[in-house]
Amino acid sequence: MKITGPSPVTPNVVDNQDGTYDVTYEADKPGNYRIDVDLEGTPIKDSPFKPVIKSGTDAGNSGIGFFSFTVHSRDKHNKDKTEGGDTFTVDVKGPAQVAPKCQDNRNGTYTASYCLPEPGEYGLHVRLNGKDIRGSPFKQHM
Repeated sequence: MKITGPSPVTPNVVDNQDGTYDVTYEADKPGNYRIDVDLEGTPIKDSPFKPVIKSGTDAGNSGIGFFSFTVHSRDKHNKDKTEGGDTFTVDVKGPAQVAPKCQDNRNGTYTASYCLPEPGEYGLHVRLNGKDIRGSPFKQHM
């Protein structure tokens, strides 16, 4: 078996000892490939094969891009607030410019949603009435 294409490919051929073979291969680059399969020096039926290899997903380079969170506001006596009206802001700093959408849910909760367009580390300043909420600023990685 010989595989040619945009990147070198070494097939792994296993003889199943029953007249069949299992073949696995991994192409490093997407594109048009050619697979020539011979048995005892003679091409098998329909050889060569011409698959189009698409780029696979790399989990290590993948990440969540859209985020949303809700802040539950409390008063100075640690009681849940049930109405809105506070100034809610979220400032995101990082390798790309981000403009979060901030919403007063009018029930004591506030929701922010945003997209991180590039991988990297981001810092989030979450504020109610101009003051950081507990734990802010937060670090987020994409």
